[in-house]
Amino acid sequence: MKKIFAILLLTLVPFAAGAQDARQRTAATIVADGLNQLPAQNPKAFDAVMQELAATGAEGIRMMAGMLVPAAEGKNAAVEYAINGVVSYATAAGREELAREVRAGLVAAVEACTDKPNQAFLLSQLQLCATAAEAPVFVKYASDKYLADYAVRGLISTPGTDGAILALIEQSPAPQALLAYAAAEKRLAAAEPALLKWAAAPAADDATKEAVYNALARCGGEASLAAAAKAAGYTFTESDAAGAYVSLLARLAAEGNAKALAAAKALRKAGMPQNIRIAGLEIALRADAKKRTQEVLATLKDTDRNYRCAALDCAAEFADDDLYAAIARKLPSLKDDAAKTDIISWFGSRHAASQAGTVIAAIASPDPELALAAIRAAGRIGGQEALDALIAQLDGPHAREASAALAAFNGKPNAAFAAALDGAPRTQANALKLVAMRRITTAADKVFALLESPDAAVRAAAYDALAGVASPKDFERLCDLLDKAQEADVKALQAGLKNALARETQKRWPGSPPPPRKPAITPCWRRPPAKKRSTPCWLPMTAKPPSRPC
Repeated sequence: MKKIFAILLLTLVPFAAGAQDARQRTAATIVADGLNQLPAQNPKAFDAVMQELAATGAEGIRMMAGMLVPAAEGKNAAVEYAINGVVSYATAAGREELAREVRAGLVAAVEACTDKPNQAFLLSQLQLCATAAEAPVFVKYASDKYLADYAVRGLISTPGTDGAILALIEQSPAPQALLAYAAAEKRLAAAEPALLKWAAAPAADDATKEAVYNALARCGGEASLAAAAKAAGYTFTESDAAGAYVSLLARLAAEGNAKALAAAKALRKAGMPQNIRIAGLEIALRADAKKRTQEVLATLKDTDRNYRCAALDCAAEFADDDLYAAIARKLPSLKDDAAKTDIISWFGSRHAASQAGTVIAAIASPDPELALAAIRAAGRIGGQEALDALIAQLDGPHAREASAALAAFNGKPNAAFAAALDGAPRTQANALKLVAMRRITTAADKVFALLESPDAAVRAAAYDALAGVASPKDFERLCDLLDKAQEADVKALQAGLKNALARETQKRWPGSPPPPRKPAITPCWRRPPAKKRSTPCWLPMTAKPPSRPC
């Protein structure tokens, strides 16, 4: 590879400028030396090489670009690496003069290059450092089938090229997805008339229309996509006119456009596809802060449950106690129990402590779905009032759901669980499971007392709870019970004993001496081979040196 570079450089020497560096090296020599030092050993060395190459200016860039060979005939990785490094170095802050020279070299190199892949590479490097002055270079290749993507993306990333892109759009004889993409990226509002013309063109395929609609969504007016979305029936199509229309209204409404907000609200009317209704609702809730509460309350009477839930989900972004209170006041007037269920569940998911009373009241609902939702919500909200209400349900028809809510209760319910062991038999049976699960050892006396309960379900739950509440102090009475236990109770008592012993072991270790450690290790010495120094091996320490080689 170095020989190839040297030969190429020799062919370029006659054309090299006479400028020399401090060591009297010509540009060709500096380029050759720099390429021979790549890849550099470290960042500092790399910067030094790039500094020398960048100092050759436009001439050095032209030389390196001239070394590029057709992609099908050889490898250009080393030269491309060097050119990219020079561009990166020259575009750093404070190196404007170097960047100007690099741009001049790249412009000349693109013009001189005849290989499309190499031209594409050089255009991509020019894109990294171009100014509006280089816009004509990109415009020149915007109509080239192979280079158009590189040229248009260069225009997009270069500041001050809006006019050039707009001119290309207006001069294009047919709709172009690439130029539509450029209009979208540059937010060219002035391109709207041309884009609308393209959207109506019979020759435009779905991919082009999708690009045009996306561009209009990002730079068009509120009415630019209304007709296309309506023609599509506000449903999904390959060109996605409806999706672009929603994006357009969301952008303009967020900017304070009253017409766009009104158009978004119109999307919520009955008969529209569900996703479009929800999209219009979300735009209205986010853009119209003054009417948010009113909008949310209005959705609660809608017959579409997904629409109602979408309103509550969106309202979570701005919900506060005032909104919670307004919704709670609306609750009694709702005839649909499913709507009430959704609201109560939402209060729970929001941990709306201010609505604990509303949630607890719903537990008594004759509708089972609403009652269960209230039980779950009460567990999430927490608080003493909710705790008492859930404990009361341990003897009711929703005891299973209440137990699950108490198991994950938001708060400190241990004392209440222990107190519930004094309740009715069904409450006792459910409370025993909870004290065992939370390992409430302070309730052990009550659990042992309930081993003698006349209620079979309570007795069974008490035996099962032993493993959770037993501690070392209960060891003796567990042994006494085991001596006279019936066969059905032996397994539960053994589990309690096992737990008591395990806790005793855990209790003993912190104040006890640490467990014995392995003996210390010390080196002994192997018998050395002839004419070599000895090397250590390792054996346990002994009172005497080993009597044999190790």
